Amino acid sequence: VLPSTLLTIGDNCFEGCTSYISSDPIPDSCQTLGLSCFENTKITAVIFKSSLTSLGLYGFISCAFLTNVSFQSPLYITTIPGSFFQGCAITSIAIPIQITTLSQSVFYNCPMDTIQLGIRLTSIGNNCFNKNTITQVLWDAGSARTCSIGSGAFGSTGMTAYNGTNYDVPLGGYLFF
Repeated sequence: VLPSTLLTIGDNCFEGCTSYISSDPIPDSCQTLGLSCFENTKITAVIFKSSLTSLGLYGFISCAFLTNVSFQSPLYITTIPGSFFQGCAITSIAIPIQITTLSQSVFYNCPMDTIQLGIRLTSIGNNCFNKNTITQVLWDAGSARTCSIGSGAFGSTGMTAYNGTNYDVPLGGYLFF
């Protein structure tokens, strides 16, 4: 258990830690998760706290046991950085409304089947959901918005259903390739 007054989990802090790290290791006081802070660990679940204001690249990359990700409200982060959950075991995710940007390869190679995208999302990076097993995307903007979707964002997914309304979507090349 990390100290309840911890403000920052630094770069590479637990990278490659082979001992069991409890689920939900982020204390309520934490404001910053550094680069690769939990990369390749045995963590199984994480709750993103309202106190978080900064996320580093590759935060939970290659966490093969990470299946459950949730977000507290209110949420003050607006971007999930590149490759943040790449190679994790997440099967479904609901992106909070506060998130406006999903960077490149955030959920690349996860066994995800259902995603619910937040209503304020304006950018989905290249290969964001590539190599997933997505069968359904739920996305209702409420009122007309524009979202840029990068190349290969939903590539190699086997996606069979898309339920999205009121979006003007400039699409990148090889979107479903």
